[in-house]
Amino acid sequence: MLNALTPPENVVRKGHKALAALAVDLVEERREVFQTVETAAARKTTQRTESFDGLFHAYADAGSLLTDGFEICGAVLDRCLDTLEGYSTTSLFGGWSGAGWLTSHLGVEDDFVGGHADRLLTSALGDWPPSRGYDLISGLVGAGVYFVERLPRDSASRGLTLVLAALEATAVNTDKGAAWFTAPEFLPAWQRKHAPNGYFNLGVAHGLPGVCWLLGRLCLAGVERDRAELLLRRSLRWLRAQQPDPDNAELPSWIAPGAKRDSNRRMAWCYGPLGASAVALDAAMAVGDREGADWALTLALACARVPPGEARIQDAGLCHGAAGNFQVFYRLYRNTGETRFRAAALRWFEATLGYRCPGEGVGGYRMWGEVEENRQGWLDDASFLTGSGGVGLALLTVVTDVEPRWDRLLLLS
Repeated sequence: MLNALTPPENVVRKGHKALAALAVDLVEERREVFQTVETAAARKTTQRTESFDGLFHAYADAGSLLTDGFEICGAVLDRCLDTLEGYSTTSLFGGWSGAGWLTSHLGVEDDFVGGHADRLLTSALGDWPPSRGYDLISGLVGAGVYFVERLPRDSASRGLTLVLAALEATAVNTDKGAAWFTAPEFLPAWQRKHAPNGYFNLGVAHGLPGVCWLLGRLCLAGVERDRAELLLRRSLRWLRAQQPDPDNAELPSWIAPGAKRDSNRRMAWCYGPLGASAVALDAAMAVGDREGADWALTLALACARVPPGEARIQDAGLCHGAAGNFQVFYRLYRNTGETRFRAAALRWFEATLGYRCPGEGVGGYRMWGEVEENRQGWLDDASFLTGSGGVGLALLTVVTDVEPRWDRLLLLS
């Protein structure tokens, strides 16, 4: 199924001659944001700077839209390292794992960053506390994503073996398969209101689909394949049991003991059926799990039938917006050759352009989020995951011929 196919961006490019100019506009806007800390403050960008916030510049440089993008990306990374100095946080997003991932991704041999991340993670994985969680953003899956990017180094194989052992030790084994539970004391307050007894998370960003992806990568890399495949098949079986009707484009955000079942029809990467089905399909294909692959493909096709106007999203960001949905369908099409995913990718690309308001926000995009505690509103956000940086990367998928391998951070490749 992994065919070399003409990607949808070639079709899109014919109908959007102004896209290159739009991408350059985003480049200039983000250059302004990241020139100095003072500029960022003046623009009132709300996110803290993270390692990946310079990825847009690096990919714009690789696509010949910039000549100093790699230098700007490096400056962003240096600022992050200054922030991390003296701290031992291992998170993929906002910690040493992210900094190490970036240097490996860009092909930079940096023994200080990568070596320090290796040592911190190896030490932490020896006794991984429940408070650190198992998710992509800050937990075991994130650590695994870092080590996958570091392959084929011996330290990466050792690190992945430690991650697998920690996942095995924390798995909840049921008659439906294997899953991972998050106790209530480790949930944010707003989620505890819905799940006072804790929950099993089904989202890509914080839940079981991320575990499935990582186990699939271990199998492909030949790292403890038998153990990883056994756990992966059990995990996919548990995930399928939570949605016995994959023709229905719905998947709970979480399963909470003693609480009403959540019905999530929102189309997004982070939570809901779209991101979970794409990631589960990748994992199932890695080990030839036909039942798992058929379930995930059916659910993803159900998502492809949902028009953007009914998807319950409010902005263009990667995490829970139009650009993220474009990138998911783009990868689904590349991985399967299914033309219905190509059509969905085109629709979501159009939707991403539709959110742009020239002269506003960063590169014409503003994002919906928490402007202060308990109050939502529109933000100027230049970040990778929730801001214009991620939107720009999705646009670069269209206007350059550079393979968008950055979406490994979303578990899409």
